Amino acid sequence: MHRNRPMAILLAAVLLAAVGYLALRPTSAEGVVDHKAITGTRDSTSHTIATITDTGINVKDPEFAEDLKDSTAVDDALAHRLESMYDEINYIVSVRTSEGTMAYFVTREDYNNADVGDTIRFEILRFKTTTIRIKGTPN
Repeated sequence: MHRNRPMAILLAAVLLAAVGYLALRPTSAEGVVDHKAITGTRDSTSHTIATITDTGINVKDPEFAEDLKDSTAVDDALAHRLESMYDEINYIVSVRTSEGTMAYFVTREDYNNADVGDTIRFEILRFKTTTIRIKGTPN
């Protein structure tokens, strides 16, 4: 009876790993970029630096008004300036799907590649709450 115990433990571990994988694997979705934002945290307080909608760019932090007046892209130099003034920078893309509009954290690269009005395919990364990885545009 004790000889089967290691096999039972191994089987339970494999089953638990499979359930964990299924629960945490990314979910794919498709939607339209509704709006974008850059936020920064300083002294444990979140600040909106800029928002981008279909009507234009609204820069809330005057320090970056010149940098973001014509383009919403964040290059290396601007990223460095943002990071020097804030403890943490977040890039946010809000996506409209058939289930509503949801804001997601994205990488700077995905933020730069997603324009308001674009239809995008993305994966919701379940191990990081409200984080997505943009996979491109639908074919």
